[in-house]
Amino acid sequence: MALADLSGKNIIPDKSVTGICSYYFNTDNIDEALTLFLKSQNLYINKLDTAFSVSKIYTKLLADSNITLTTKDTDIKLVLDKLTIETGITILYDTLPRGGISLNIKNLKLNVILEIIMKKYPEYKVEKNNDYFYIKKDQSSKNSSGTGTK
Repeated sequence: MALADLSGKNIIPDKSVTGICSYYFNTDNIDEALTLFLKSQNLYINKLDTAFSVSKIYTKLLADSNITLTTKDTDIKLVLDKLTIETGITILYDTLPRGGISLNIKNLKLNVILEIIMKKYPEYKVEKNNDYFYIKKDQSSKNSSGTGTK
C-alpha cells in the first residue's frame, strides 16, 4: 500500500525531487514509515492541510528574517529558487555552473547564505540591490581570448 493511501493525503514532490522509489515497511504507523523513507533519501516534508510537500531542500524563515537551510547534493539553481520562494526576495542569476551543493546553514542572513553558496565559484559575484539579489558572472576576470588577466 502506498504512503499516500495510508495517510489519506497527497504527497507532492517539488522540482528538487526526481525518480521513483519503492520501499516496504513493517509498520502501520504512517508517520514512522514516512519519516524513515524521507530520512533514507535525504528528503524533508512540509505538512499542509490536505497534502504533504516533499523536497531535498529544508528551509525555515526565522522571526529575525534569518534563514535555516539544509540540503544535500542539490542543484544550485533549485536552492536559489527555494530561497526566493521562502523569503519573497527575488534572486536573479546568470547561467550557473552545473553540479550539486550540500549545505547545513543555521540562522544566517540571506546575503551571507548567497555568499556561501557562490564561494567556490570565484568568477561569480553576489550583488545586493534595493529589492533583489543578482548573482552575476564577473566578466572582468577574462580578457577577449577567454583567459584570465593579471
